[in-house]
Amino acid sequence: MKTRLSDWFSILIHGGTNSLFPAEASLLSVVADSLSADDRQILQRQIADIRLVQRPQPRRMIICFYRKNSDSPQFAQKDYENCLARITWKHPEGKKAKVKVMLHKGRFQTLEGHIPEAPIRSVDCTVEIWPSLSSTLPDAVDRLEHGRNKNAQQTGTSDDG
Repeated sequence: MKTRLSDWFSILIHGGTNSLFPAEASLLSVVADSLSADDRQILQRQIADIRLVQRPQPRRMIICFYRKNSDSPQFAQKDYENCLARITWKHPEGKKAKVKVMLHKGRFQTLEGHIPEAPIRSVDCTVEIWPSLSSTLPDAVDRLEHGRNKNAQQTGTSDDG
């Protein structure tokens, strides 16, 4: 993949990388294999157009950014937020972990959940396509940082029970 000089500056200024790590790419590959041919092509074109990947919560969340003039196709679901897929994968220790593949306005934007350290194989996971889920990571991060979520702060109640 050829990287533009402006992309290198963006990486230096904003932090991150210009591509997905192998484990992250393996998650998207498993999802692509579960999609219709048209949706698979959309996802693959979007992945190819990623210019910056940030990891504000390593192995919990990655955020992908594209060039403003990117002409990669978008999914028909162009709401503010949609869950493209939920992946349940088996950790090497036998525990199950979940990752959500989230879209923002029809474009792949984030992986949220328990992102594996090493690439996964399709035989080690299950994929649910278009599960009608929303992002829960912002509330989880807020609970970790502040002990409760922002909705609880606004109402004066706590999530803790």
